[in-house]
Amino acid sequence: AATMVTAGVYLIARVLPLYSNATYIAPDAVLFVGAFTAMFAGTMGIVMNDLKRILAYSTISQIGYMMASLGMVSVIGDSVIGFSIYHLVVHAVFKALLFMTAGAILIALMELRDVRRMGGLWKKMPVTVTLMFIGSITLAAIPPTAAYFSKDTIIDAAYMYYIRSGASIYSVLPWIFLVIGALMTSLYTFRMFYLVALGKPRSKLAEEARDPPIIALIPLMVLAFLSLTLGIVQYPFYNFIHPNTIHVSVPLIVKYTPLMMVVIGILVIAGVYGTGMWKKMDLSKNIVYRILRAKYYLDYLFTRVIAERTILPLSSGFARMERGFSRDIEATGSGAMGFGSMLRRIQNGIVEYYFVFLIIGVAVIMLILEITGGL
Repeated sequence: AATMVTAGVYLIARVLPLYSNATYIAPDAVLFVGAFTAMFAGTMGIVMNDLKRILAYSTISQIGYMMASLGMVSVIGDSVIGFSIYHLVVHAVFKALLFMTAGAILIALMELRDVRRMGGLWKKMPVTVTLMFIGSITLAAIPPTAAYFSKDTIIDAAYMYYIRSGASIYSVLPWIFLVIGALMTSLYTFRMFYLVALGKPRSKLAEEARDPPIIALIPLMVLAFLSLTLGIVQYPFYNFIHPNTIHVSVPLIVKYTPLMMVVIGILVIAGVYGTGMWKKMDLSKNIVYRILRAKYYLDYLFTRVIAERTILPLSSGFARMERGFSRDIEATGSGAMGFGSMLRRIQNGIVEYYFVFLIIGVAVIMLILEITGGL
């Protein structure tokens, strides 16, 4: 879940020279789709209540950051490969930590996934939830965690892309998308953590939860340690991937903008969930909430419109054409076999039959010649 889903990032990184030497549209497509994905997937993560789904949409969002980094190759150069792969490695560590702590929680709660029915688990599962907290602050890119160095470098590189591209409205969009993505990350991360860990238990299962055995926690502790310390190898890693990697330099206000987004997200979650306001909120009639819960109606678009109303009728029509074509082919083959069977009767080995047909053939030829004046 943490590494194999990012294999596409590795693939694009390996063939990036093809993109950088192609038309400018190719790397720009990677950049804009990646940056928009970072923001887009984050908005859906905010309204998910399934613990694993929140982390799944988070993964989609983080892949967007990695892809956006690769898409800047035409302006920033090959240094972006190091930026992307470093975030891929850091993401593999903290997302594995988050998924494994989530797995420990699901086991303790008998596969209960709804975060609204959890709560108070920091007291019930102190070690597991503390490790989840380390994964959460790393996902949100709070210093000094590793993601602060990996993700924020990509955001800063997007601002450098904007400056080097002529400071146009078009070229600033990736930076805006990535900054909004940082806000979305903070919102869904700390919403998840508050509903899971803080407050009082909101179900019987949550009241009876316990930490797993230490043997199950040791790998999580290793991942937590790496989440906190991988930042120290940032530029050595960059130079390992691409020697002489550039140092991204942006104004301080730009550099700390993602961190300000994180703080804003924490404050919003504290105001809504820390005060218990979320229990009184009825968002079922809110149009924005309904769109987000419906995942922008993409499932409806892909399933009901594209698959059921477009692809299935087309495939049914092609199937009928194929069946008709097959029938015609079979009829042709059957006719050829029937004609062959008829001719086979002539070849019966009786010389008198052959002589009769010879006489008939000669007679027909003579008749034709007589009619046409050939004689």
